[in-house]
This record gives sequence, structure tokens and C-alpha cells, in this order.
Amino acid sequence: MHMLGSMQPIIVPASSELIARFPAAARADLIEWNSGETPDHFMQIVLNNQFDPTKRLNADTSIQVSDDHPMNEYYLLRQMLGHR
Repeated sequence: MHMLGSMQPIIVPASSELIARFPAAARADLIEWNSGETPDHFMQIVLNNQFDPTKRLNADTSIQVSDDHPMNEYYLLRQMLGHR
């Protein structure tokens, strides 16, 4: 799962527009093991499976989730390397 966040709304372009931005080598990689498919097909799958995080919120409105200091959380690496 990949999560993107922004202080402003994220405008998601059409799959064909996203694929047009890919380098030719990246487009080729997408279909390397799936002959007969198009890169646009795979991008449509990704875009059609967007997850609405509000559907996972607790029904109890007294429980709030906030994070005013977001960061990538590589817990295992931080523990192994002694970084906090």
C-alpha cells in the first residue's frame, strides 16, 4: 500500500496522462511479463483501487488520529541502526 498526503487536494490525472509521463523503459517494464496488455491497463488498475481512509475511521468520534510530524516509518531500520 502506498499512501500519499498533501496539505492541498491531490489532483489525479487520467491513467493515459500518467502513462504518457513515464519513460519508455518504465512503460516496457510494466508489460514485460504480460504480453497483450498495455501500460494504461495497469495504471487503470492502480487508479481504480484507491482506498478511502475515512472508511477505516472509528465510529467513536471521540477517537481522533492526528500526525503533525509525519515521516516515513522504517521502524526496523531505525532500531537496527540505533536511530530514533
